[in-house]
Amino acid sequence: QHFMDSRTPCLLVAAKSDLHEVKQESSISPADFCKKHKMPPPQAFTCNTADSPSRDVFIKMTTMSMYPNSLRPHKGLSQVSNKALCSISCP
Repeated sequence: QHFMDSRTPCLLVAAKSDLHEVKQESSISPADFCKKHKMPPPQAFTCNTADSPSRDVFIKMTTMSMYPNSLRPHKGLSQVSNKALCSISCP
């Protein structure tokens, strides 16, 4: 999604998602901020896992960078950009 009608794609990352959510020192929660500005919800990410960390956040950021005009509101990756990226990065 694009923040504040700019042409720059934005993704809010919820780091350390393995921990409990804490109260933010802002007037609006990250999820509400995303809703208000018509952005996708925060993308959960953690490195604190027995398995390898999820690549989802990196795939989303790469796709947003490669195809900034292909994203649809609240739908995430478009079919075209998703297929193109998977052909590049998926084993």
